[in-house]
Amino acid sequence: MSRLREYVARLKSINQKTIDDGVLKIVQETKNQAIDLNTKQLFAGRDANGQSLGGYRNENYAAFKRSLNPAGVVDLKLTGDFHSSFFAKTDSFPIAFDATDEKTSELKQKYGEIFGLDETSLEEYREEVKPLAQDFFHELLSP
Repeated sequence: MSRLREYVARLKSINQKTIDDGVLKIVQETKNQAIDLNTKQLFAGRDANGQSLGGYRNENYAAFKRSLNPAGVVDLKLTGDFHSSFFAKTDSFPIAFDATDEKTSELKQKYGEIFGLDETSLEEYREEVKPLAQDFFHELLSP
């Protein structure tokens, strides 16, 4: 019974800030995985809402792009400079993705919500960080 009381006391001592800080630390440690998922999602032709980025109007350019990406989708990647300039602001919630490439604002204006994880990518990210989250909560709840 004493152990149960310790557990209940531990639960009562945990506040939202403690949880937020711990989860934020996990996100900071795994931000590169999240960035990789965002660029992978774009390479598959999906925006942050899971919608298609569209198609190519010029058939010659479309054929050229298919030689770079056999999926043949708009992927916002030609030289790789844009994708490699991605970063994530993880100092507080909400987490924000952005890029430093000079084309960033033009691409955001043309394609809309390109930064962030759609449901498919978010589920993959959750699976990647699940062990870290489990360890965090296990440690948090251990007396």
